[in-house]
Amino acid sequence: MKKILILLMLISVLCWRPASPVSATADSHFPENGYIVKIKTNRGQVPASVRRIGRSIGKREYIRVVNSEAELEELKATAAIEYIEENAEFTLFSAYEYIPEQWYLEMIEAHEAWELGCYGNEVRVGIIDSGANNHPELAGTLLPGHNYRNDSSDTQDDAAGHGTFVSGMVAAQTRGIAPNAKIVPLKCFHDDNSLASYLVAAVYGAIDDYHCDVINMSFGNTVDSPTLRAALTYAAEKGAVLVAAVGKSGTTAINYPAGYPNVIGVGSVNSDKSLSYFSHRNTSVFVTAPGYMISGLDTTNGYRNDFGTSFSAPLVSGLAAIAKCAGAEIDTYGMMELLKVSVEDLGATGYDTSFGYGLVRTDKMMNNLLKGTDVFVSPINATAPGEVTVTVYNNTDEAVACTSIFTADVNGAIVDTQQLFPLYLLPFELTSITYAAPSNGTLIRHFLWESTSSMAPLAPASDFAA
Repeated sequence: MKKILILLMLISVLCWRPASPVSATADSHFPENGYIVKIKTNRGQVPASVRRIGRSIGKREYIRVVNSEAELEELKATAAIEYIEENAEFTLFSAYEYIPEQWYLEMIEAHEAWELGCYGNEVRVGIIDSGANNHPELAGTLLPGHNYRNDSSDTQDDAAGHGTFVSGMVAAQTRGIAPNAKIVPLKCFHDDNSLASYLVAAVYGAIDDYHCDVINMSFGNTVDSPTLRAALTYAAEKGAVLVAAVGKSGTTAINYPAGYPNVIGVGSVNSDKSLSYFSHRNTSVFVTAPGYMISGLDTTNGYRNDFGTSFSAPLVSGLAAIAKCAGAEIDTYGMMELLKVSVEDLGATGYDTSFGYGLVRTDKMMNNLLKGTDVFVSPINATAPGEVTVTVYNNTDEAVACTSIFTADVNGAIVDTQQLFPLYLLPFELTSITYAAPSNGTLIRHFLWESTSSMAPLAPASDFAA
């Protein structure tokens, strides 16, 4: 087999300034992340007595990281030191930084999924609502949908913007929990009302025509419709995750579809985690999510504040998209079981009819999803024109050495290969690997192997259509 080209990839760091050499003594304060030590060498030849102290940075044995005073003093006594610097932390300037209007994402720890490279990638979320406008924050996110009121392809949100707001809660670039998910607008509402027949058609269409993985329903009625129940049973049997708002009147009345046993009913909490006054209190409440004074998308390409369980539900739909993009083969029942153990218990201990099982938490969900996974590799994410990135996470208490490889394919033929070797991750450490894809590549693939000699996969290969 043709020898794979080995390239050491370094992630670009903005605003970097060379550190001044520092002097460390045995009685100085040792930094939490240790020191980087540069060894003086002529041609990169480092004796074994030096290589056993600390660890190298990549293949560069002459640049070592020491994590204790003992290692540092031993290295200073063994080798000629060119300089020593603190192993400082640098911050990646992500596009998904919090703004004040994102308090609800911070409350449910959404960043815990983003740091692992999980943004709901390519998961189809059907939004049965009033349509969705082409808001700039939904650019590249909206897929063709259907207008079930007039049997057309016109899914523009010409009502009060309810569907646009809900869609943005899932996948808006700065205000959505799963910004790489795909939104399928299934328009059934022109004003505040719709008919069961439209909704039933939309549920079947979401599965049969648009292959939705998740269906969000921010509407309800106290009438238990057998036809809607049957449609949702069909959707659940096909593997879709079904999510609905529990109601906006603050009563104990059960609304459907949230009241069906195969639908995840979502109530609302305020910014202080108290129950929102408008959130219903009954057995349809499975979990709660922020829903009061939420900043979302409006129909004029701007933003507005709104409240309601209508906007709590899509946060849970977004969590389902994140779970699916992380590799979970999960349906509505599996998502229910996952949510039960991934919440912050509020109200009475255990389940109660106000908060359900509790407030959804992304960090707890990701921890539960990754149980039993030693090395997790994110989906491939486009981070800039012609550039993609994966995140690799060592989910064990032992260091892991492995090989990360990108390939670009055209019509099944490999046209480019790029490799990072070795990739060395400390326990519970993650790193991002960037690949500058060739312009003629039509399919980008990523592999994580134990080594180039064994080619034993440590995680499933992932694909990205360029």
